[in-house]
This record gives sequence, C-alpha cells and structure tokens, in this order.
Amino acid sequence: MSSKTCILISGGGIAGAVAAYYLSRNQNNEVTIIERSKEIRTTGQNIDIRGAGIRVIQAMGIEDAIKNNNTAEKGLRFVDEKNNIKAEFPVLERGEKGFSFTNEIEIMRGDLVKVLYDVTKEKAKYRFGTQITNMVEVDDGVDIWLNEDESPTKFDFVIAADGQNSKTRGLMLETVKDGSNNVEVKSLQQFVAFYTIPRADSDESFARWYNATGGRLIFLRPVNDEVSSVNIGVTGRDSEIQDLIQMNFDEQKVRLQGLFKDAGWESQRVLEGMKDARDYYAQHVAQIHMKKWSSPGGRVALIGDAAYCPTPVTGMGTTLAILGGYILAGELGKEIAGSSRKPSQDCLRNACQRYEEIFRPYVEKAQKIPLGVPKVANPQTSFGISLVHAFVGFVSWSGLAKVFGDDTNPAEDWPEMPSY
Repeated sequence: MSSKTCILISGGGIAGAVAAYYLSRNQNNEVTIIERSKEIRTTGQNIDIRGAGIRVIQAMGIEDAIKNNNTAEKGLRFVDEKNNIKAEFPVLERGEKGFSFTNEIEIMRGDLVKVLYDVTKEKAKYRFGTQITNMVEVDDGVDIWLNEDESPTKFDFVIAADGQNSKTRGLMLETVKDGSNNVEVKSLQQFVAFYTIPRADSDESFARWYNATGGRLIFLRPVNDEVSSVNIGVTGRDSEIQDLIQMNFDEQKVRLQGLFKDAGWESQRVLEGMKDARDYYAQHVAQIHMKKWSSPGGRVALIGDAAYCPTPVTGMGTTLAILGGYILAGELGKEIAGSSRKPSQDCLRNACQRYEEIFRPYVEKAQKIPLGVPKVANPQTSFGISLVHAFVGFVSWSGLAKVFGDDTNPAEDWPEMPSY
C-alpha cells in the first residue's frame, strides 16, 4: 500500500471532479477517479451554476472556461400549440433581483464535465470502464474490488459520487447493520428524457416550454448554432412512470414515441430526433434523503446526487454537487494537510461529521419543493394548462417576477460557506 493517503472517488462527474481537484492539491494524496463509462460521460441536460457554486468555480479558476461554453440562453417562454407566447421570463444578470428560470451561467452537463476533467486530469488518475463490485471497510482502510478483480485494493478513504442510483451507496449501506442509516427515494412522479436534436428556424435564444394534456411536457432549449436540447417528460402517471424506469433506453424511446404521437406543437420533430439521438439519457425525477452521508467507520462518504439529489425541479443539483465536493474535500484536507502520515480513523470521522454539520442545513433548504410541484406545472387537462398559462402570464407581464423574486433560493446567499 502506498505511503500516501490513497483516496478513491467513484464517479467522474461534477461532484467527483470538484472533490478530486481540491484533494489532489496535496502532494501527499494519491487520488484515483473511477468511471464506469469508457470515456467521460457527456450526456445530460442544460444545467446552471448559482450563488455559492459560482464562488467555488471562480476559486478553481475555471469560470472563463465555463462561460466560453455557455449556451447563451436568454430566458424562458411558455408557448401554446401554435407557438404563441403565453409568458416570458428573461435571464437575470448577476446581482439583479427577481425570478427567472434561466441563470447567468447555463451550460450543457457534458461541457462542464469536460472543463472539470481538463483541470483535474494531470494530478488525479482517471480509470474509465471501471466500477466497484464489492467493498469492505476495515480499521486501516477500505478493501475495494474493481470490476472482476480476484483480490482487493486498499484505499484510505472512498468517496461515492456516482449519482442518484449510486451502486457505491448500496454497498456502503450493506455494512450498516443496526439500521441507523438508510436511503429514502422520494418520487416526484415524473420521468424525463434528455437529448439534442438539430437546430431549427423556430429555435431562438429563448428556451420554450410546451405542455400537452396528460401531464406531458416538451422543453426545448438553445445549445449552439447546430443543436437544441430536448427535455421530454411525463408527470403523474404512476404505473407508466414505473414501467419507463424499468426499461432500457431503446424501450423507453418506443414508449415515448407512443405517448407523444398526438402531443401537437413540434412533437413530431422532437420524436424524430429522438430515434437516432446518441446522447439520449433519461431519469426518474426523485429526491434522495439520507440520515447520514458517511459510514460509521468514517472511511466512506457520499456527495452530490448519491447523497442528496434534489431533482432538476429545484435547479440546485449542479450547485449542490459542486459545493458538496468542495466542502468534503476541504474538511478532509484540514485533517491531512501538513502531515506525511495517513490520517487516523478518528480524523476521518471528524471530517465527515463537520462536512454534514456545515452542509446539511443548506441541502435541506435546497431540497424544499413547493406543494404540488411538478404536477401543478404539468397539468393533465386542457383546462389545467389554460390555468398555468394564465398564472405564468400574469406573473410575467405584470412584472411581479421582478418584484418578489425567489427569496427562498438558498443559492443566492450563503455567508457560512467556508474557505479552504
């Protein structure tokens, strides 16, 4: 075993890369990131970075690189079947008060992952096509079996950053025999698929939100001069959603073709683009709630969607991933910094405890969702859609969005965020 502190990060996405960036600054750390995909996974939707998350990317020196990949989305428009604009919410500039569906930094998930990979690949070791198949936490480390290894590799600390359906989380929970921790998957009864299609003349700099009856949604967002991003989803049909979750991607595409064939608007163009979309990705819209984000032994911890997925409905997933990786790495760094010796188990437990004490109040606020969402925004009937259009139209055209804003958004101000 290496004389350095050996840290394994399961998942090469946003949270894992941020943690790797801060941990690999210490030359006494040996950081390995494993990713089950054969290369950096570039699928996913438009995402944004808010508030305290922006301060972290500024500290990492990657704000300009991210802005160079900005989708330049200018706001969101709600439209009807004839593409008539029912409401409009322009983007808010930094420091501008009010409410908007679009933030200053909007980027495709894959583009953000590429930026993070470029800034971490020199100091952290990436292993693609690799995943954990078994894990045993012992007093002096964690024995990890990768892929089909016959014998384990020992690491001093393991970070699970492998998403909402984290396999590493399941392995960690298997070691908790007293029932003191578990995972609650809180379904929002929505299924959403993401992919890109060729840009059309109707695609402008504003994103467009279209509702069809039956809780169906098509959300088209600008990416660049060549492609637009599609979010296509179904809300409120429990049996249909559960069926979709269990299907593979090809089966999902067939089912969605049937569900949206009579949706109207630009649905035929969206469905045609789905058939050959190589970047198709889909997810069950659900939150992850856990009593603890670390193992009793203090050598395994969870970050990002693996620990506290807030769902795309909140718009906070990327910001939580960035901040979670930053804070856990920072607290671990305080235990490891300035020492050539491996950190003790007590030190690691302390770091995990401080990570939770600092970050859990912020996460709990970020996970709060207004009653009825997302069902209210995705009605089942034509009358329900007309009510949504009337409400968002009033808020938009009356100027109330500028007056009230989103005062409950925890991303806007977090003075307690520590510096590392």
